[in-house]
Amino acid sequence: MKKLLHIGPLAIGGTSPVRVESMLKVPLSRPEECLAQCNALGRASCELVRVAFPSPDLSGELRMLNAESTVPLMADIHFDPALALAALEAGVPS
Repeated sequence: MKKLLHIGPLAIGGTSPVRVESMLKVPLSRPEECLAQCNALGRASCELVRVAFPSPDLSGELRMLNAESTVPLMADIHFDPALALAALEAGVPS
């Protein structure tokens, strides 16, 4: 990949190494469990965590998770532009 981009502090592409990414198995409606899983993934060397963001009603949970996670988040917005904007407003960089 020639183009360099950043997701939070994480560089992707360019001369950056291949990154380790995973997805949460816990629904965002259970934010404390999501946070525990994010941090466990970080301890296991995961560098980026994808989280399903199916509804703007979960914006508060996404904001909390983004603020407290030790690993950068990537919101899975299910091809919905409104969810993309809500995720950005919640502070998720991607």
